[in-house]
Amino acid sequence: MGEPQDVFTYDKIHTKDYYWKFPVHEVLYPKNLDKVENILHAGEHIYLHHLQDMSKPRNYYFDLLNLSVEENPDNAHCRMLLAREYLLKKDYQEAINQYLKCLDYEEIYLPQNKLVLLETYGRLGDLYGWNETEDFGKSIYYYSMFLKTDSSYREPYLCISDIYNSKGLYTLAEATIQAGLKYSIRHYDWVERSDFWIAKPDELLLTTYLGLKDYEKAVMHGKIALEHNPDNLLLLKQYNTALEKLLEIDRSSED
Repeated sequence: MGEPQDVFTYDKIHTKDYYWKFPVHEVLYPKNLDKVENILHAGEHIYLHHLQDMSKPRNYYFDLLNLSVEENPDNAHCRMLLAREYLLKKDYQEAINQYLKCLDYEEIYLPQNKLVLLETYGRLGDLYGWNETEDFGKSIYYYSMFLKTDSSYREPYLCISDIYNSKGLYTLAEATIQAGLKYSIRHYDWVERSDFWIAKPDELLLTTYLGLKDYEKAVMHGKIALEHNPDNLLLLKQYNTALEKLLEIDRSSED
C-alpha cells in the first residue's frame, strides 16, 4: 500500500564528533564544520526519522520552543516548530501568525530548507481552509505556492480538490485529483501525510463522481475507500447513496 515494509525504532544514537543543537527538537551538528564527513551509503530505500519521545510530556514545549526561536533568530525551522505547536494546541489564528512569520525569513527559500518551506505553505493552506479561519482563496493560494515550489508532492493536489468538491466544482476536483495521481511521487519525508497515499484519493473521488452523477465510478472508489476506513459513517452514507442511484439506473434500463 505504499508504506515501508520494515520499520525499526531505536532510542540511542552515537554522538562522537557531533553535538545536539537547539533546546528542543534537537538536531545533530558536527563539532568541526571543516572536517570532511564520511558518508555511509545505506541504499536508496532506507530513511532515518527523528521521532518524538512519547514518554515526555508536551506541556513544557512552548517555553523551550520560544527559547529556541529567541536563541536562533535567523532559523526558520525553529519558528516553524513553534507554529506547529500552536496548531497542535488548536490556537489556529496564532498558528497562522507564526507560519506567516516563517515566510519572512530569507533562509527559508534556500534549497536546503525546502521541506520547511513546503511544510509552511501546506499548513497555511490547511489553516485557511478550516472553518475557524475559513478563506478558501488564501487556502488555494498557499497550496499552489507549495506546488510551484515542488509539484511532485500529492498532498496539495488533493487538498485543493477537497475545496473544489466542497464548492460543487466537481469537474475541477476530478482534474486536480488526476493530476496529483499522475505527477506525484512518494518521498517518505516528514512533509508527507501517509493517508494521502492510501485512502484519501478514493475518498475524494467518491465525492467527486457522486457529484458528477457517475455512480459506477463513485461505487468503485467508495468500495476501495471503505476497505481502509470501514467505520467512516460519512463514507458509508455516500457509498450507499451512489449504490442506490446505480441500482435505480439498472432497474430503469431493464424496464
